[in-house]
Amino acid sequence: MGKIKEEFKSIVSELLPNGGTRAVLLIGSSKDTDYAKNKLSDSLVKGNPGCLWIEMDGGHNNSPETLMANFARSIKGGDAFDTKALGLFGRKTGRMLASSVNQAPDSSSEIAESTNPPTRAQMLIQNLDELAGSTLDSVHSPAPILCFHNLSSYSLDMIDWICDELNEAMRRSNICRNARFVFTDTKQSEKCDRFFNRFGFQRVKQVRVSPVHRKQKQEIISLTSTKELKKIMNSPKLSTSMQDQKQKNQNPKKELDFSSFSEKHQKYILLACLPHFINRDTLEYFCSPTDAAYCYNWLLRTKNVAQPAHENFFVLNPSIKKSAREALRTKDPKAEHKEILASVLDKFMEYFPSPELHWVPVNLQLFSSFSRELLKKLFDDDRFEIIDNFLANNEEVFSKEQKLLSLQEEPKLITRRLLELTDLEPLEGLSGKISAQWEEDQLLYDSQKKSLESERLAMEQEIEEIKGQIIHFSQMRDQLIDGSSNPNAYRPKKNFTFSLSLPLVVIGLTTIGASLFSDSIGSYHAACGLFLTFIGFFWPNIEIQKPEFQTAGGKPKLAVETQQRSFNHRISGLVNRASSLKESLTTVDGNLDSLNTGAQSPYLSS
Repeated sequence: MGKIKEEFKSIVSELLPNGGTRAVLLIGSSKDTDYAKNKLSDSLVKGNPGCLWIEMDGGHNNSPETLMANFARSIKGGDAFDTKALGLFGRKTGRMLASSVNQAPDSSSEIAESTNPPTRAQMLIQNLDELAGSTLDSVHSPAPILCFHNLSSYSLDMIDWICDELNEAMRRSNICRNARFVFTDTKQSEKCDRFFNRFGFQRVKQVRVSPVHRKQKQEIISLTSTKELKKIMNSPKLSTSMQDQKQKNQNPKKELDFSSFSEKHQKYILLACLPHFINRDTLEYFCSPTDAAYCYNWLLRTKNVAQPAHENFFVLNPSIKKSAREALRTKDPKAEHKEILASVLDKFMEYFPSPELHWVPVNLQLFSSFSRELLKKLFDDDRFEIIDNFLANNEEVFSKEQKLLSLQEEPKLITRRLLELTDLEPLEGLSGKISAQWEEDQLLYDSQKKSLESERLAMEQEIEEIKGQIIHFSQMRDQLIDGSSNPNAYRPKKNFTFSLSLPLVVIGLTTIGASLFSDSIGSYHAACGLFLTFIGFFWPNIEIQKPEFQTAGGKPKLAVETQQRSFNHRISGLVNRASSLKESLTTVDGNLDSLNTGAQSPYLSS
């Protein structure tokens, strides 16, 4: 909490005329930046009599004319500026916008010196110069602060007009030389950076706005306003007004009695007592747009009936609300239905506080799950951009599983209950488009699944083949290494075999036969015949066998090393290829899992 206080005080001091910061970008959710912007403007205007706070919202200014009209309506000044002077500035700007022909300014101005007719931006800034010149004295220096709210919501045409025409007019102005700039957005984007570069900002201080609870908001307000309040409390004018207010508060029941209002105004109060946060959009849940406008305008003009809340909302005085609810139950037969609707609407507003964006959850509750890619197919570009920003600013009400989002159960039930009680309904034909898109995506999922499974099978087969090649080349490399280290194992070898020698067999048999038929040849010759015959049948042969893989010891060492490096290179290439295939296989498996998840999850909620 202390850090938030110090940061807020630092921004206020740096944006004052003597501060060192010219431009500040507040980054955060739309609710938090809107709150910080409002408190920043209050602190700057109260703390600097010569301050002029001018606010323009990118979500509502789609043309230069609407921006200039908003420029004139939103302007508020410090104590040095009279409300009549501010009103005169607004009327002059309105007449200027209503005129179809640009009116030339006074000859004393710098713009009149140009030969070209002045643009509307130049005339707007000239009116601002005249306002400051006619109101401020030499003591108070002018300090205009321009706030561009929701910067990324400005269209490209509006960005061009601001950076070119409005920027040029401000650079010619004396009062705008000391101007300060406050920008708000949900995130820092390239669109913001391009705008800052084109406008001429060398450095823009970025401040991330932290979510602030209600109690913390009250502490911040009291912190930034303490010094100013002490000065105001000591002034005699305030003491008189406080005494008057004290006298009014001494009898609050008389002033805030429901029965003291006219019948017409009682109808407005009976209408306003239903929603907690009151504006035209929330009132239209209970009445026609015309009645809602009349009721809201009456609350805007009437004091003590309702107090301002955030943005353009009011909160009805609790005592009036209590008595109005009691009167509603006795007068309106539909009171029970309206009170139920009011309680559901209040709960719905807790999750989705911007009525202009209520159509987003009304449509998103149709989905069981969705992705941003799916939403881009179902909605046009303008609606998708709004929905995308809505998702970024309301992440706490959505559940996320992988890339799929879904509205949480309680917000979804509240939204559907609100649809039951009101005429709200999703976009026409959206349910049919969701079902058709799901069926179309199923066919696409099946095709992609078959393709991925085929790709995975091919990768697995290739990995197995690579394993076999690695084993083969490893064995050849090891054989080469063994051969180079032990050359004797690969020298030529002698193999001994036995075969038939026909001449010796014939001689041996002849000698044996002769010894049998001749007395002159004795047993000695018969034994020699037997020996020759035996030798003839088992005659030894010697064969020299060469090895199939010749890596003899005499082979050059350089050749062996070259072959070894070649094998290592082949093996390394195969290993790298296998690793790459495994990574691709992991990616394919992940895509298959994601595809199965997306295919199994229905888009349309039951």
